[in-house]
Amino acid sequence: MWLRSQLSLISCLSYFNDPRFAKVALVILLLGSVDLSVYSSVAFEKDDSRST
Repeated sequence: MWLRSQLSLISCLSYFNDPRFAKVALVILLLGSVDLSVYSSVAFEKDDSRST
């Protein structure tokens, strides 16, 4: 469902046929796909540094 909303956002932005909008949508999709994994790894690193 989340991915569907992202795809709909990209289709809406690409509707304007503006390369900048397409790039922004692509970046949002890429960041969204790795956001959780990166955030979790960063959080774990912070916890490790805090525990030491």
